[in-house]
Amino acid sequence: MTNSQNLIDEYVGLVSAFLAKGASYVISTLWTVDERSTALLTIRFYQYLKAGKHPVSALKNAQNWLKQVTYPELVKWYLELAQDVKAIHPHASEQLKI
Repeated sequence: MTNSQNLIDEYVGLVSAFLAKGASYVISTLWTVDERSTALLTIRFYQYLKAGKHPVSALKNAQNWLKQVTYPELVKWYLELAQDVKAIHPHASEQLKI
């Protein structure tokens, strides 16, 4: 990719490819995003999906959560998430900082 037009073409092409292969929804971005906040958003999005939310609603709820979460709430959420991961994947606890 050498210019912004190619970037737009690539973006549309990638999204279109997923949709053409049967994906019902595609979440993507046109700009560079911080990997930490993206990870938090994605994890929370999938938690909402797992709880039965519609994908559009799950994404909106995850976005709102990320905008409003306080540091103490984030710490509590992270610790609960770490415990969930540890219960599912016991060996992962070596990588978690609890």
